Amino acid sequence: MNTGRGTGNARRKTRVQPAQSPEAFLRSMTLVELLFALGMVALLGALLYPALRRSRRMADTAACLSNLHQIGIAVQAYLNDSNGLMPSLQNRDSVTNAAPAMDTILLTGTAARVFRCPADRNQIFEMTGSSYFWNFTVNDQDIGRLFSIVGGSDPTYIPLVSDKEGFHPDAQNRINILYTDGRASKELRFSTSLPPP
Repeated sequence: MNTGRGTGNARRKTRVQPAQSPEAFLRSMTLVELLFALGMVALLGALLYPALRRSRRMADTAACLSNLHQIGIAVQAYLNDSNGLMPSLQNRDSVTNAAPAMDTILLTGTAARVFRCPADRNQIFEMTGSSYFWNFTVNDQDIGRLFSIVGGSDPTYIPLVSDKEGFHPDAQNRINILYTDGRASKELRFSTSLPPP
């Protein structure tokens, strides 16, 4: 007896739909859906941009501090070769100026790239040979009896090399500094005093 509810003949045939290609998917989106998706992408980009920018500034500051540390090592090597006398360097206003400078005396060739601060967007390095300023008040002084009007006689307060401009908005004073004790820091610490009598 066949009631029409059999198991074999009444099976429904199901079709497996092929996967949509990306082009077919985009064609099937409505204009409103597309605009909504683009708006969400733009919103996420706007939210992430400040964080990405801040992280890039922090990376530039860290790389700059590393450069200053490397310059400090070069100064120490110079002191070892000169019986403890500081070099006599100037801050050039142009790479065509033949005056002795950090990039011509301390490190040359490919190592001179440490004189370029990664946050130097004004091409000061390209124009002058260095993004950094040398404290010329310590020129030719004995490292053991060092004195500077800026910092006195305490090597932890005497700035030796600093950024030429405020390249680092995340630093309190916008600059990084190498002190004569070899410490590179974002913190500007100095005292002003007259030489001892």
